[in-house]
Amino acid sequence: MSARSDAVPQELLALAKKAAAPQLRETVLERRFGPRSSWIPAAGQLWRAVVEDVTALVVLTAVELESVTVVPVSVDRGGQEAGDVLVLDDTVLGVPVTVWAGLRRMLPVSVLDRPVDDLGAAVLSRIADRAPSAGTSTALLVNDVRAELVDDLDLLAERAVDPASAA
Repeated sequence: MSARSDAVPQELLALAKKAAAPQLRETVLERRFGPRSSWIPAAGQLWRAVVEDVTALVVLTAVELESVTVVPVSVDRGGQEAGDVLVLDDTVLGVPVTVWAGLRRMLPVSVLDRPVDDLGAAVLSRIADRAPSAGTSTALLVNDVRAELVDDLDLLAERAVDPASAA
């Protein structure tokens, strides 16, 4: 052992740097999605939704003029056992993510802050396959992660500023 046994070996530092998820800086986002003024929400995209102190990652499943239908995404693999979740390993985040297809929700477009990734039509199809059937209750919360995501979506929907009242 060396005199500095508390030092982190360079090999571990290199591995940690390699495994780190990419940063969502403006320049990276502009390179991928164009300038902010041209960001147009589309089904199949992964977005960050923000209102005040509430932030969530969501996949857009449908886009209308003033609202979007979304399903939340977490980096927590807590929902693997449920039939209405989907784990994706190949996103720009660099870590596996869980898509909670059973927590589909409509939100105002105004809560969308920035695009993160374009997951494409194949992922949309997989999300639709995981959505609960008409007789299935999505209110059944199987774990803490699901409950927290539901709370965040509720807050995003409630706290969104109504453009008509903001004028």
